[in-house]
Amino acid sequence: MGVSFPRVTEDLLLQLKNYDTVIVLDDSRSMGGSRWKQVEEALYVLAPLAAKYDEDGVDLHFLNNDKVFRSLTSISQVQEIFSSVSRSSGTPLGRKLRELLSSYVTRYETDKIIKPVMFLFITDGAPTDPEPENQTKTVILEFARKLDALNARLTQVGIQFLQVGNDESARRFLTFLDDNLKKENDVRDHGGYYSFKGRRIFRCCQGSVGCHQPESGQSRFQK
Repeated sequence: MGVSFPRVTEDLLLQLKNYDTVIVLDDSRSMGGSRWKQVEEALYVLAPLAAKYDEDGVDLHFLNNDKVFRSLTSISQVQEIFSSVSRSSGTPLGRKLRELLSSYVTRYETDKIIKPVMFLFITDGAPTDPEPENQTKTVILEFARKLDALNARLTQVGIQFLQVGNDESARRFLTFLDDNLKKENDVRDHGGYYSFKGRRIFRCCQGSVGCHQPESGQSRFQK
């Protein structure tokens, strides 16, 4: 299982042709105002672009809302979704990650030729899961070991995070995963920490220059 925290770059979009693409959006109350609008506008670009590489379109999940929107390919679909979804309290990142990984790995156990999946989480804050079993680190380690036991390819499951805004607790959380997850545990490799900064994501999606260099301490998505 590859885990990284990149900006949405041309390289990422090229990777998407090999994956089913699942976007998981933080719909907590802290994502209000400009952050919510920023992500909505980013998806205006990302959904059609990613759909060009993933013929099934993009699936959109939310951390709190149980609705699932499948096969997104257009701006109008994104607009309709954002007008119908309200934000809730909490950032249950680990719980949602467990739900999605459990479903996918169960399918993989019975069908080893299913298409690899890329989970792209867009969030502005650190997780708030109270349950020990749903701590993000715990979930990632559990399913990394399951995939190892199944001899799955390193690229079978991708988990990538984009941080919206500059919340310090979120930065520390993502940096911790970056610096310590593989170092402290004998598990599959994981990548670096990247941030989602304003309209830069649009230029990245359009393949513009100036957004391909990683920030300090970052590594590639795959060995």
